[in-house]
Amino acid sequence: MADKLGVAVLGYGFMGTTHLSAWKYIGECEAKAVMGRTLEKVKKVAEKFGIDAYNNFEELLKRDDIDIIDVCTPTSTHAKYAIASMEAG
Repeated sequence: MADKLGVAVLGYGFMGTTHLSAWKYIGECEAKAVMGRTLEKVKKVAEKFGIDAYNNFEELLKRDDIDIIDVCTPTSTHAKYAIASMEAG
């Protein structure tokens, strides 16, 4: 595989940061962005991992280099993010 799959992690809490740490061990993938509600907090996490920060899901979905959406938000939000991700391609 020439190009790595781009990953965006939704959520910057314990689970989101744990997943961001884990993605670096999957050679075919590369974390590229993290999204959360509070941009100031998301930026701190993004800086730590050297990736982009978002607080707007629709803006994140516009990226053409994101292949995987890793949903690490509260369980009640999983369906809406998963469905929107699939609809966006």
